Amino acid sequence: MVKQVMPLFVRRVTYEAEDINSYELVDPDGGELPEFTPGAHLDINFRDGRVRQYSISSPSSDRMRYRIGVLKVRPPNGRGGSMAVFERVHVGRVVSIGGPRNNFLLDETAKKSMFIAGGIGITPLLCMLHRLEDIGADFVLHYCAKAKKNVAFSEELEKFEADGKVIFHLDGGDPKRGINLKKELADPEEGTHLYFCGPPGLMGAIKKFSSHWPSGTVHYEYFGAPPPSEPPVPKAGQPTKVEEHIGDLAIGVGFQVAVAGTDESYEVPPDRSILDVLIENGHNIEKSCGAGMCGACKTRYVEGVVDHKDLVLRDEEKANYILPCVSRCKSEKLVVDLS
Repeated sequence: MVKQVMPLFVRRVTYEAEDINSYELVDPDGGELPEFTPGAHLDINFRDGRVRQYSISSPSSDRMRYRIGVLKVRPPNGRGGSMAVFERVHVGRVVSIGGPRNNFLLDETAKKSMFIAGGIGITPLLCMLHRLEDIGADFVLHYCAKAKKNVAFSEELEKFEADGKVIFHLDGGDPKRGINLKKELADPEEGTHLYFCGPPGLMGAIKKFSSHWPSGTVHYEYFGAPPPSEPPVPKAGQPTKVEEHIGDLAIGVGFQVAVAGTDESYEVPPDRSILDVLIENGHNIEKSCGAGMCGACKTRYVEGVVDHKDLVLRDEEKANYILPCVSRCKSEKLVVDLS
């Protein structure tokens, strides 16, 4: 699939919190924009070829604008995308946008929805709140931040706070003074769904304390790759951490990727992605984040043992789909269906 892009006009840039701006994008001719669902994101395409994803925070009922929130991440922690947005994207500029695309879907049939946001993680959740408010659904948001100055979209959220639908947790930089996740997530009410987004530490803690929730009720989205986890400490007689790690890296080295229905087969070396190998051999597959976070390159496969490394695919999708930008193959051959 070839990526579809559109030029959008930057109508407004707003300071939302410390190091967080929102950018309002509209059609240059004043027309309606493609529809989207809560949780969707846009791609910003830079002239140097970089692509970055930003969630839409504005209500999905508003087809006249897209609003994204951007956190300025300074080197060496960032990859330069947010700094480029802050420095180059100004009112009056036309930017190249791809999408919208959604890998973080809202279940509107839930009896109740609980949201937990950390900092800029409020961006995709805010759109969901607006949708649930529109349809009269029950929800509550827990917003975690260091201080009031770090709360993005505070005026919108204060309206929900007045109705008891938003609870702020300002910890002053000490997580022990913040939200009690163990307590809040201990006993999920029947029919409740959980959605969360934020920094890796918060994400990891929420996943830990919600691990007992019913299957299909926990939903999350990363804004960056999660921190790598340490291999488990081996028992007596088992390989050491180093040996286990080397073994994991060796999985999939030297495998073939074949295209179903053709005689085409290509070697995928350990330092190249499946996606890059397919593209360089003439196959039109959309490439965007390159980090397994946006789902743009989602591809069906019909044979092979996949080592899924993405942050997007649901468990039920992994039996049939792969994100070839990051995932590998544990078997000697992977057969993909590009028809």
